[in-house]
Amino acid sequence: MAELSERMAAQEREVIGMGREIKEIKGRLLRQDELLSELMSLRTDLGVLRERMDYIIEDIEKNARRVEAMDAVPKKRWEQLVLSMISALTAALAGYFFGRGG
Repeated sequence: MAELSERMAAQEREVIGMGREIKEIKGRLLRQDELLSELMSLRTDLGVLRERMDYIIEDIEKNARRVEAMDAVPKKRWEQLVLSMISALTAALAGYFFGRGG
């Protein structure tokens, strides 16, 4: 009878130990679920961030093209003004020198 009591007590301790292990495993599974949920949230946030960055980059590139186009216009006008001045000076000098010689 004492042997039976000992075996029952050993089995009871074993069952209690298994219960603790089950609780620990459940706790770990819950923590893993929480972490997975956080990771999915981060993934979604990163996707939104990527979309916003793509939009910002596209907008920056568009603005850069506009700035380049606007920069080109004054340069062309300045070049035309300088060429006109050079042509006028050349014509005046040619007229002066040819007028003096003749």
